Amino acid sequence: MAIPPDLPNEIYDQGFAWPEAYRRLFELDLTNLPPWRFLEGEELVQNYKTVNAQHPGRHVVPFARRKDNNDVACFTVLVGILEQRVLLIQATGQAGLEMEFPSLWEWFRLAVEDMIEWEQQGQE
Repeated sequence: MAIPPDLPNEIYDQGFAWPEAYRRLFELDLTNLPPWRFLEGEELVQNYKTVNAQHPGRHVVPFARRKDNNDVACFTVLVGILEQRVLLIQATGQAGLEMEFPSLWEWFRLAVEDMIEWEQQGQE
């Protein structure tokens, strides 16, 4: 899986670039963490549009989604400047009902723990 260039041009026009930690996960091929899946293609674009429409006043770039619920992991963006924190948002939920992680690596720990629990429950 290559790093997805599939975001609308408007975000790149504002100076957005995928974080180095995100790029590193791709280099290490650590993007398959059931129940989490990294977004790409039309799914990435659709989640980008949906999450930003449902959470006005905030600009986020989704990068992963749980396949068993509506949780979406997103980078926060302030006027084109990527923040290091990650928001875990319910795509169909209300703004303010999210978890915040200080970095991608902190979110990644949660994703690995979710994967372990997923595997122990024998889910596919």
